[in-house]
Amino acid sequence: MKNWNQVNLNLIAKSIGELCYEQILTAKKLSDNRYELSLQSGAVYYFSAWMGIWDHLRVEAATINKEGADSVSAGQFFIDAKSELAMTDIVLGNFLEEMNNSLYADMHLLEKQKETKAREMVLWDGEKIQSYLSGHPKILLSKGRVGWGAPELERFAPESENSFELFWVAVRKDFLICSFDDQVNDLSLLKESLDSFDLEQFHLNLDKKNLKFDDFHFLPVHPWQWSRFIKIQFQSAIHEGKIVELGSFGDEYLPQISIRTLRNSSRPERLDIKLPLTILNTSAIRGIPSKYINIGTKLSRHILSICKEDSLLNHLNTDVLLEKAGMSVRHPEFSQVELAPYRYNELLGAIWRESASSKLNADETAIMTGCLFYQDPENNSLIGAIIEKSKLSKAEWLKSYFEYVFIPLYHLQLKYGLGLVAHGQNIILKMKNFVPCGVILKDFQGDLRLSSNSILNEREDFKEIAQKLDKLPAHYLIHDLMTGHLVTVLRFVSEVMHESDHFSELDFYKILADVIENYNKDHVVPDELNFLNKSIPRVLVNKVRFKIGYGDSSERPTPMVGSDLISPLYLGKKHGEELNG
Repeated sequence: MKNWNQVNLNLIAKSIGELCYEQILTAKKLSDNRYELSLQSGAVYYFSAWMGIWDHLRVEAATINKEGADSVSAGQFFIDAKSELAMTDIVLGNFLEEMNNSLYADMHLLEKQKETKAREMVLWDGEKIQSYLSGHPKILLSKGRVGWGAPELERFAPESENSFELFWVAVRKDFLICSFDDQVNDLSLLKESLDSFDLEQFHLNLDKKNLKFDDFHFLPVHPWQWSRFIKIQFQSAIHEGKIVELGSFGDEYLPQISIRTLRNSSRPERLDIKLPLTILNTSAIRGIPSKYINIGTKLSRHILSICKEDSLLNHLNTDVLLEKAGMSVRHPEFSQVELAPYRYNELLGAIWRESASSKLNADETAIMTGCLFYQDPENNSLIGAIIEKSKLSKAEWLKSYFEYVFIPLYHLQLKYGLGLVAHGQNIILKMKNFVPCGVILKDFQGDLRLSSNSILNEREDFKEIAQKLDKLPAHYLIHDLMTGHLVTVLRFVSEVMHESDHFSELDFYKILADVIENYNKDHVVPDELNFLNKSIPRVLVNKVRFKIGYGDSSERPTPMVGSDLISPLYLGKKHGEELNG
């Protein structure tokens, strides 16, 4: 019962903070740290919190109580706030189902988290740390996984840490689209998942089925996706011999925090594999679009070339997880329905990508930047434990982080017009002796956009790729970095360091402002792309779900924008000027 109460309080605390940030709820300040939230339903909640530099309330979960109630529940909180959230009964009903899925996963996760301290986690590899993380920091229901029940969560969710074999199918070459990096072929891809014994058995299986190796590509499928969707929705292709089921075999794989990206746990140095999962998790159905499959390998290779050829990026040790191959099977019927729900066109495919561990020297480690704002149940931060191990001061460590992580992302946008959706899963921090020494970029299929005036549009070797990428004016594109890394990563890192490590948010953003200002001295920065401007847009993600609900759509949902807020970087810069007289 205690853990159940705790996960409910945690979700309410997160929800009050994010919904006030998105200007959906308004909390009234009663004293230095006490607040009242009065809702149109008549429900009144009280809690302790502090206001961060991002105009964001950090609510202390244990202090939440409801007027006239002996206990509080997350479900009742959302029912009480229904008018403010502007959800119809249909949407609220679906939201509550997703909420219960997320709370179920939170319960399992909390039991694990209570057994481990942050100072122990710093010695783990980055993939293991992922299985302890609480999920997307902005989206309220970070582990909704609509479509899965308890058995699937216990078998396939990252926090369960259960490995499993992949299901394999043979697909006739004219029935899919694919791309291969140089010196990659069907046999080399199979060797990424099959040892010599499994490979021998694989060929014997093909012989028994009278299949010629050269007639097919071989595609791994998530075992749940096979039984729930592929076996039924592609049955015509199966009966016609365009898809042939081969069964489960090969190395064991573990899900990373994104669920659909799988790590080879039998041989961790081998390629990661990203597979579609037709479940709703956070903002979208987790399929794999076919749009970028035939340029994916070339795109990652070009970005790596830029990182190696550019003197600044090369000096800052900016690296890329190369996509080594991609395959996608378009459904023969759904693909003819122009505005069919996007999930029907993202059912079957795979992306093979280098693992983070394969990019490290013996004395290096790597973690997703989304790990940095983790706090253990005793309120100790992972970033604090890392900094302590590094022997640097907090200010020195942060300066190094901003130089090695933020500046490469900023430079790619300013010089090349490349906009990465730089959230905590896509950006990997490389460290040597716990000191930042580089950054690794990944996941360019749909998470990368090009400025309409990018110099890459004119490069002959990039034209085919440029035609496929979404293009935006540069001042819109910069929001991908602002929203992805500032709002979704650094906002929470600075708050956690304030809470757990007693480091001022003003000092945090002063250091980042100084690093950016130092970069700006040597580069031409248009005013609309300057991160030191006074105001920045307030991007809303939860309000989108309340508005669009849970019905199908032909396109993935996009964020909304609220009123501007004063940039923490601007405030940090002003703070520095005041300190310097």
